[in-house]
Amino acid sequence: MDPFGGVPAWQLALAGGIASLVLSVVGTWPVCALLLWLYRRRIERGMSTSRGTGPPDAAPTEGGVGKAIAVREVEPQDRLLLLEQAHRRARQSQVLFAGLGLGYGLAATAAYHIVDQSHWRLGRAAAYTLLLGWPVLATVLAFSTARRRTWWLSSAAYVLIVIALLTVADVAVSEVLTMAIPMLFVLATSARPLRGAAWLVAPALMLGGLAAAALYPVFVYLRYRAAFDRYAWTLLAVGIGLVVLVIGYSWTIARIYQAKWASDQTLMILQWWFVNALWWTFLLGTQGKVAALLGMAPYVLLVLALFTIALLRRPNDTRPVRLLLLRTFGARERSSRLLRDLTRQWRWVGSVELITGSDLASETLEPDEFLDFIRGRLARRFVRDTAELQRRLQELDTRPDRDGRYRVNELLCQADTWQSALEALVGVVDVVVLDLRNFGAHNTGVRHEVQKLVALLPLVRVVALIDRTTDSEALRAALDRAASLAPQSSPLVSDPDPAFRVVGSQARGGDDVRRLVQAVADAAAPDQDGTAISRHGHEPERDTHQQGAQ
Repeated sequence: MDPFGGVPAWQLALAGGIASLVLSVVGTWPVCALLLWLYRRRIERGMSTSRGTGPPDAAPTEGGVGKAIAVREVEPQDRLLLLEQAHRRARQSQVLFAGLGLGYGLAATAAYHIVDQSHWRLGRAAAYTLLLGWPVLATVLAFSTARRRTWWLSSAAYVLIVIALLTVADVAVSEVLTMAIPMLFVLATSARPLRGAAWLVAPALMLGGLAAAALYPVFVYLRYRAAFDRYAWTLLAVGIGLVVLVIGYSWTIARIYQAKWASDQTLMILQWWFVNALWWTFLLGTQGKVAALLGMAPYVLLVLALFTIALLRRPNDTRPVRLLLLRTFGARERSSRLLRDLTRQWRWVGSVELITGSDLASETLEPDEFLDFIRGRLARRFVRDTAELQRRLQELDTRPDRDGRYRVNELLCQADTWQSALEALVGVVDVVVLDLRNFGAHNTGVRHEVQKLVALLPLVRVVALIDRTTDSEALRAALDRAASLAPQSSPLVSDPDPAFRVVGSQARGGDDVRRLVQAVADAAAPDQDGTAISRHGHEPERDTHQQGAQ
């Protein structure tokens, strides 16, 4: 019995690979969206759980410091050492990956030259180098601190340059369409929330599709009770092997991530390059097995070069500047955008700590956490008591990954443990960002956060984000109550001019982000007497009217 119908096995494998890759590209986004929705639902249920063993949220006794806390709007600064350091490290990674990406493009062009066996000119080689190495643009932009609009403008400029080179080299412009499939994959997975799931979903869809194609004839054998021959046993072994490969891949990636050999972003970038290389391999594979091997060789060289550089790269020896992000819950899109805006630059200088809610659950999802969710073991990651909290605090990752970026550390807390987690995090971070958009008297959790910040932290190290939705009277009341309840050990006691520093958001996109990041960077470097360091020798703030939070 010949289940292949006389078609060569190589051609069937090639067709199956192309079909499975297309399935992966098309299906990754909707499958990730569904899984992440289920993940957020699971986080919501875990957060609402109360074991009754957590410490009570007892309010301190009345008669505290009682100082009046002004509300002041922070003025942006032009030159801040932390931000200059972040930009410098980002540029270093951009140069590194740009060089590796262009090297891949050259190697892929050389492979095509060998397979095509035609005379090549410099212009044509340059055009194909940029065409085959096009993920270099997405890679450089991924390490950039640029806004989303810059992504689209840069992408359009890159495509125009490639089209111009193809035209000059007398090559059909339609060659650009040969990269349509990997381009769609990059577009589908470039969204930050998908990274926590796409690293597994994409290869699982592809390998699962191949496994299903291999095992289907086996089920046909079983359905008609035909005796297993060499073809059936071969297909059964291939199908089982592909399933085992998915399991082995997921375990390996989780271990690589835990060992800090690759960040979530680097894993996603390598997947972009792999899909691009695999598609090119399939296209060259129509010319034979040797051509297919030549198509995959540039990617292997890329990974080996990156691994070698990671081994030789010296880790950052500077102390990380740790940031704590607090916010009002209930606006997932707004909170996600704020986290992305902050981490785009901050992760080059230090870690970001937060107490995870359903609004940011998919933004901070890590490979090992996703595996625990898939296996139904996510409950063990929640902080349930004081002992668990201390253990999780000791495990917070404050070292940079091999690519130089720090991580976002999250604490999954239950309803009766988040207060203790907040107090513990405030004690170890360098600066706090408090998102007060949509804040009102009903936000009891945020009022508790304001109280703890006033009691435990110099106010110069706190920056709040406000806008028109912020209830200024509720904020004034929260600050007055926090001052009245502050213990004598509070930094508020020795602060000669206590001020709650705010950045007003006017929905101007990049300008709001710039002012917020600059204010946070300035607040992260207080001098010994508790006043903010200004590059011009004076405090970069101005008083708003006393009710302040407009």
